[in-house]
Amino acid sequence: MVLDLGIGFVNGIVRVNGVHWLITAAGIALYFVLLPYMTRGYTLGKWLVRVRLVSADGSAPTLRALAVRAGVFYGTILGINGVLSTAMNLNSESALVLVGCLLFFALVNLLLVVNFIANIRSRSFFHDRVSGVVNSPVQAVSRT
Repeated sequence: MVLDLGIGFVNGIVRVNGVHWLITAAGIALYFVLLPYMTRGYTLGKWLVRVRLVSADGSAPTLRALAVRAGVFYGTILGINGVLSTAMNLNSESALVLVGCLLFFALVNLLLVVNFIANIRSRSFFHDRVSGVVNSPVQAVSRT
C-alpha cells in the first residue's frame, strides 16, 4: 500500500493495487448520493450548517438527481485532474508535456474556482443547474 502525494485530488487517495477509483467512487456514492437520499437531503456537513439539498420544487431530491449532481461535480474534478495527473506521471521525462499538463490543469481548476466565485450569490453552481438539486436553508424550530 502506497500513499501517493502527487498533484491532483486523485493522488491524495491511498492506492491499493489500482483499486483507488473504485474505492473513491463508492465513497462518493455512499456519502453524497445515498446518505442525502436516505436523510431527505442531508449530509453531516449540511446538517451542521442547517442546509439541505432539495429539488427545484422544494421536495426531497430523487436518487437519480443526486447521482447526476455527484457525477457531474466529482466526474469533472476527479476525471480531469486524474487524467492530467496520469499524463504527467507517464510523461515525466518530457518537460514540454509536463508544462503543458500543468498549465491545462491550472486553467481547469481556475475555471472551477471562477465558477464558484461568480455564482456565490445565487448558490447555484454548475452541478446544481445540471441536476436540478439546490441547497436550501433549513428553518429553525421555535422552542416556545
